Formats: sequence, C-alpha cells, structure tokens
Amino acid sequence: MNSRMTTLFFILALIWSQATAALTDEQAATLRDRAIKHDKKAVAALVKAAEAGDATGQFYVGVLYYFGYGVKKAPKTAAAWFRKAAEQGQSDAQHSLGVMLAHGQGVAKNEAEAAAWFRKAAEQGYADAQNNLGVMLAHGQGVAKNEAEAAAWFRKAAEQGDADAQNNLGWRLKNGQGVAKNEAEAAAWFRKAAEQGDADAQENLGVMLVNGQGVTKNEAEAVAWFQKAAEQGNAGAQNHLGVRLEYGQGVTKNETQALAWYKKAKDSGNEYAQRNHARLDKRLNCAKSATTKLFDSPILCSSREDFRGVLKLAGLQATREDNDYWYDNYNSSTVLEKSQKLTVGYTRAGDLGVVEYSFPGHMDTGLVVWVREMVASKYGWPDDSNGVQSVGEVTYRWRLKDGIEVKVWRGWPDTTSYLTYTVPEYKAVMDGELEANRREKEAEKFTKQNKAF
Repeated sequence: MNSRMTTLFFILALIWSQATAALTDEQAATLRDRAIKHDKKAVAALVKAAEAGDATGQFYVGVLYYFGYGVKKAPKTAAAWFRKAAEQGQSDAQHSLGVMLAHGQGVAKNEAEAAAWFRKAAEQGYADAQNNLGVMLAHGQGVAKNEAEAAAWFRKAAEQGDADAQNNLGWRLKNGQGVAKNEAEAAAWFRKAAEQGDADAQENLGVMLVNGQGVTKNEAEAVAWFQKAAEQGNAGAQNHLGVRLEYGQGVTKNETQALAWYKKAKDSGNEYAQRNHARLDKRLNCAKSATTKLFDSPILCSSREDFRGVLKLAGLQATREDNDYWYDNYNSSTVLEKSQKLTVGYTRAGDLGVVEYSFPGHMDTGLVVWVREMVASKYGWPDDSNGVQSVGEVTYRWRLKDGIEVKVWRGWPDTTSYLTYTVPEYKAVMDGELEANRREKEAEKFTKQNKAF
C-alpha cells in the first residue's frame, strides 16, 4: 500500500472515531484531492468534519461545491459553507466569501461586505485578500476610495510574493498613486511579477524598457516580455508586439507578423490594435501597387501615424508636429544634401497628401537643375518641363506608374528650389479642407469686425 493511501485511511479513521473532527490543513487538502477524483469516502469525511463545526472542513466543503469536486457544483451552497468557516475566523474562507460577494456568485453582490471580509483575512496576513482589499480601496468599491491605504496593502501582499500585488504596487509607484512616484522601484516590482508569469506585469515591464523608465532602455528585452505576455493572451502586449514588429524596433521588422498580432489584440477588443490593424492592413494591400518610396516606405496610402514613425526612425528632427493642423515640418539637412526643410501634409483624416523638400537658393540659379538631375537619376528624365534655368520660374514633372506626381520647381525672384511628391487624391482633399478653413476664418473675422462698428 502506498504512503498516500495510508495517509488517507488514517485521516478517515481519525474523523470517524472522533465526536468532534479537527482537521489540519494538510489533512483537509488530502481529502480534497481525493474528492476531486470522486472518492465518496473523502467527500463524506469532509462533510462530517464540516457539520461537526470544523472550520477547515467547512472551507474545503465550500471548495467542493464551488468547483463541483465530487459533488454537484452549487455556488449557493459553497457560499454558505464559506460563511460558516469565515465566521470562525478561517482566512481562506473569509477571502473566498469576499470573492463571491464581490462578484455576486451564489449570493447577492455586496461590495461593502466583500471588502469587510477581505479586510478580516488581510489582517491575518492573507496575501490574496490584501491584494483584493487594495483593489477595492484603489477604486472605491464597497469602501471609501483611499489610494494610500491601497498601496500599503499592495505592498504587504507584494512582499509575500503575490504577483498581482507586485504588479499593482508597481503601477502605483510608476504613476505616483497613493505613494511617492518611483519608476526604478516600479520596474523592480514589475520584474518580480513578470518573472512569476504575470502577463500584465510582463506588459508593464516591457513598456518601461521601451521608454527607459526606471531601467536602462532596452527594446530587445521589451520585445521578449511583450512576447511572453502576448502568448498568454494579453491584448495590450499583443498590440505592443505588433508595433515593434511593424517598425523593426528591438526585433527584425516583419509586417505580416505585426498584422497577425494586431488582429489577435483587435479580436480581444483592444482599441489601439483595431486602429493599427486597419491602418497596416490598408497599407499592405495598397503597397502591392505602390512603387514610390521615401526611406524605404511607400508614399501611397501612408497615414500620419505611419509616416511620422518612418521619419522618426530615419532620424529627422521635427520642428512642428500638430494633429490639429495639416502640415508637419522637419529639419532635413541631415538626410538630403543641400535641403533644409521637409514639409509633410495630411488630410484631417490623417492620409498623406504631399511631401516637399526645400533647397535654399542663395541666388544660385543652377540649383534647380542640380535637384532635377538628382531626381532624374532615380526616376529618369522628366515627363515635361517649363521655364529656363537662368531666369524666372522653372518646373519639371514626373508622373510615376503608381499615380504619384513628382515636381522639381523654382519660383522667382526667390531662387529656393523645391522637390514635391504629391498623392493627387489626398492632396485634392487637403486643398478642399484648407479652402473651407480659410473661408471659415474669413467669416469669423467678418463677424468679429462687424460687431466693432
């Protein structure tokens, strides 16, 4: 006979022989394990102990009915047994009853009573209850909201190794909620929870590593943590992983995989992923016909978010980026010889309509030809041209096969030259929006002035 069976028979004999059964946690757990395997004697032994008033037995009978181990699943009966044990001070039962009250399982939902039971168990050092009480205090559920007390309970549970509490404490330290902001300590707690497999903490640690908050910036390590959390179904991490894969940040660029992760997160309801999936899916489909690229990225069908990311990776310094205006400006002197400024225009919806480099002339009438020859080395001789190099306005045009229009031009007498890429469809939308905005401003000016006299 093996030792496990010997232990079981000993426990059964002990219970049946005693007028008042007193179970140790180890004995009750052994009976529970046998009950899970539908051992009727083990179930009967736990029930006998519970009915005799043994708090540990009452808790474990509650467990049997909660999960349906060896008995028919009955949340109401489970809650009743948890209450009997909880009223005797059994901390497992106090916590379990609190959970059922918080969610309305087998009992009417009652967050105030749930918080009260969590507190009783928390004061006995029960880590899960300490964390749950912290959550209720942080959100004002069943108790007055108290961020400082919430953080204190999170810390107590975290120091016992509770991964949820470690993540919750990390979040409050990161944001200074109920405790002094401390990003380094926040990252340390996120790491402790992440190493225990907590997906939320893995995502949070990944974000800290991406931004260099409290830790040395490390995008490769961030990707590794996002991957771990994403594989557990964490939608936020799935979206973060998609972003890294799309732009090749900390990992080899792979837009196909990025789209797949965006879809997983999108299907879980993540709003950021829904937008990212729609944007990337559109661009990838569009990219099949797009041949004109800047910084290895197709111009056709690019969005504001896409192109800003491309320019950031290319090292361009923004001098203006404004979501409420049509044009962004960048210093382009580090990426294109003789140029000074890059202007990028978008529709209000964020579709790229125009990209334009400016080349200060400094009275150099030959500059426009230099720019023309640079462009011709890539796209061939222009389809048409107007003007002469030595004096006056000059224009050279290319009409590329994907519909992009390229123009090198110079005004006069200013000899500044320009290289312009236009997406005709969206440039027309921009022009219409700018004209409407101009008329609106004129109307506002007229109304204001009309009131002045």
